[in-house]
Amino acid sequence: MTDIANRLARDLEQYDGRAITLLSECYARHASKPGFVDGLIVLIGHDRDETSDGATWMLKYHCEQSSPLAKGYTKQLIEKLGSIHSWQSCLHVCQCADYFEVSIEDAQIYAEWLAPLTIHQRPFIRAWSMHALCRLAEQHDQFSSLATKAKQNALNDPASSVRARARNI
Repeated sequence: MTDIANRLARDLEQYDGRAITLLSECYARHASKPGFVDGLIVLIGHDRDETSDGATWMLKYHCEQSSPLAKGYTKQLIEKLGSIHSWQSCLHVCQCADYFEVSIEDAQIYAEWLAPLTIHQRPFIRAWSMHALCRLAEQHDQFSSLATKAKQNALNDPASSVRARARNI
């Protein structure tokens, strides 16, 4: 692991999965340091779910505060998808969909990761994975039918949060 990833991992040892204040403080301490985004991506899929959850939360926050992810970071993120185990990390990655462009080479991997999430037991995962599929379809037409099906299912979902997200696409 890189030096920044080690420092982030040490700070995230204190994260219990609920204390967002700790994540905000960790972000403030490290965001301006060189290699910050690299360090976050290294920690995605960490053996300790709370570490991965904290890293993905900070990545999402960074995207919201700063700018879209560079293509190199997007590729690294796509490569880490298979190592994500916790629903919170899945949610945060899905919520980042507006902030990165997926290359055609990585689009299939991303779509295959998102598709099963559209039927996840947690409504927010269903809503945001559908959202991410729709964003992917905007970038690559060959995913339009998959996105349309996911959106149609979301519009008929029993959870109002899922239906609302689908209506806003």
